[in-house]
Amino acid sequence: MDHGGALLQEDMSKASSNSDFASLVTKIQKPVEIPLENFTPLLAHLMGAGTKANGFFSSEIIPPQDNNSNEWRLVQRFNSADKLEDWKNSPARKEVLTVFEQSLHDDKSAQICEEIIFGEATNEVATAIFTDLKPGMEEEYFAWELKMQSTQAAFPGYLGIHIRPPTSERPGRWATLLRFRSPEALDTWFSSPERAQLLDEKQRFVKATEIQKVDSSFPGWFAVDSKGKSPPNWKTAQLVLLGIFPIVMLQIKFCNPHYIELNQISPAIGNLLNMMMSCSLVAWVTMPQFIKIFRFWLYPPTRTAHSELMGELLVLTVLGIEILLLWKLL
Repeated sequence: MDHGGALLQEDMSKASSNSDFASLVTKIQKPVEIPLENFTPLLAHLMGAGTKANGFFSSEIIPPQDNNSNEWRLVQRFNSADKLEDWKNSPARKEVLTVFEQSLHDDKSAQICEEIIFGEATNEVATAIFTDLKPGMEEEYFAWELKMQSTQAAFPGYLGIHIRPPTSERPGRWATLLRFRSPEALDTWFSSPERAQLLDEKQRFVKATEIQKVDSSFPGWFAVDSKGKSPPNWKTAQLVLLGIFPIVMLQIKFCNPHYIELNQISPAIGNLLNMMMSCSLVAWVTMPQFIKIFRFWLYPPTRTAHSELMGELLVLTVLGIEILLLWKLL
């Protein structure tokens, strides 16, 4: 499993502790008369323009935080104050901002103000989405991304996104951190027909998409599929059983006799040592192997009765082999 989500959060935490790190916060009072579906594309377009700027680190759209406010905020983060100033004064930003202001010009309640914040960042993340582009398809991706961001920003529970451009280690890979107020709100967006249509549109310029979403009882061991879904808990629990059963049996046989003196002080000491050992071995030894073996069952392209039965029979076969091998161990 690619731990890009954790690395992305770590990168942002490091950047937030950097005194040179700077954020441009653009605050916009959305006029009541302007429909949300007309307003969010303007905001998304302004956000998207900043992703191409030199020194760009991440950005997010933050909707109003209560029912009595119409203030939307666009936060654009740069790895230095100089890079932020370059973007703030750039012709590209002024051009997009002019279009934005002209769209709101007829309404006197529309207000736009800005402020610069140093060292500000946020780590609140629900889902990490990594998109690998086909060579030369950046402009198509930017146009599609504007549609995606403006659409999801109008969904209930939306709390904002972070966007990170490709790194030198992974050219062509864009990273997005998407936040919603609750798992239910996030699932509503993930299962919406609007998102499904947008996902269909991106197939012509995207090589692959990886989604890391914590909705499993065993997060970190099992990745999610292209729809952001983890394998069912009843499957993951069986693989954990296969991975931990032989380890516990071997610990009882070979480790417990060495804990006699420790257990005289407290049985908790020996049990703690066993648990630390078993958790480490399951995480880095047995589970990676079982996930490879059972991938056809965990992430089937199409779930059928035949694949489900074959996977379950394989689980029982492996468990039977473990029992036979360890039958006379104790």
